[in-house]
Amino acid sequence: MNKERKSHDKKVHTLGPWEVQDPLGDGPNKWIYADGLFIAEVDGEREEAEANARLIAAAPELLDRLQEYYDYQCALQEKSRDLGPEGLQELDALLAGIQGTG
Repeated sequence: MNKERKSHDKKVHTLGPWEVQDPLGDGPNKWIYADGLFIAEVDGEREEAEANARLIAAAPELLDRLQEYYDYQCALQEKSRDLGPEGLQELDALLAGIQGTG
């Protein structure tokens, strides 16, 4: 990776927090909402649907934490030559893929 830190601050997704709702009251369908806006519906076996819905609902926070970690690692690399760039390249590619900037 070159010395230039890439910016992944592109926020075109619906901002969080996202929350899981159960429209049928303990049914297999789960809905994900953000500030009253319907984001997604997850269907399937009850336990799997709940787990998938929680993972989807955590996406905005996961993205924010990943960005913070990437920025931190870039700052460390600027101060130390001991850190290899491979991990940053992987994070860079992941962030770019998530945000559609790559």
